[in-house]
Amino acid sequence: MTPSSIDAHRMVRFASRYGRADAMVEALFSVHFSEGYDIGDQGVLVAVAGACGLDMPDAKAFLASDAEADAVHGDNLRAHRLGINGVPCFVIGGRHAIAGAQEPEVIERLLDVAAVDAAEG
Repeated sequence: MTPSSIDAHRMVRFASRYGRADAMVEALFSVHFSEGYDIGDQGVLVAVAGACGLDMPDAKAFLASDAEADAVHGDNLRAHRLGINGVPCFVIGGRHAIAGAQEPEVIERLLDVAAVDAAEG
């Protein structure tokens, strides 16, 4: 089962308001990939927010709204325009992207290309 991750992305934005975005991302990855929880379930998301030190009633109220939904959809559209269709994905200089797990040498070449472009531009 592949749940919708829209609300999970919204929760990352919610957590960023309190300096907890990184903790939220790590917790979401853990509960989804390691523990098998449905990150499309709002109850799971509220529990994760609580585990990250966020106020659970505030998280629940946030999810009940449509706050940040347009921003998440906008981010998704920008990613598709850059040709991003997988994770992880690294975007360098706003122009160069590489998706999927890559060997360090591949990432190093991407950084070299971006550095040359930056020096020329």
